[in-house]
Amino acid sequence: MLGITVITMTHPDDHTEERYGCRPPAFRPDLPDKNLNYWDGREHDWYDRCPPARCKLPEYVPDVGAGHSAPVALTNWKIQAIKLLIILQRRGYVTKADFKHVKIDPSRWTRDWLERGA
Repeated sequence: MLGITVITMTHPDDHTEERYGCRPPAFRPDLPDKNLNYWDGREHDWYDRCPPARCKLPEYVPDVGAGHSAPVALTNWKIQAIKLLIILQRRGYVTKADFKHVKIDPSRWTRDWLERGA
């Protein structure tokens, strides 16, 4: 399925009104109403190409090939930690302001098992 809506026109001289006593719509499928209410059973006729709100995309997409295992859960904390590691790799050090910038509590890295100021 391509997700393309095909609009078909009704020929004005098809004599449908004379035969059945009613005039068919000028085209099909009918236009969706302004509330985007698709509960009339025709939700498959129109494909939503402009949703009212943007879909949330992840900030980081793991570089994993097809068929290989990916991280179990890529949480916001892990994404923030990756950002901090990128700063560390580029600059060679991180500061308390860097932790504040990526919104991570620095106490995780400044506990007793790390040497301060080294």
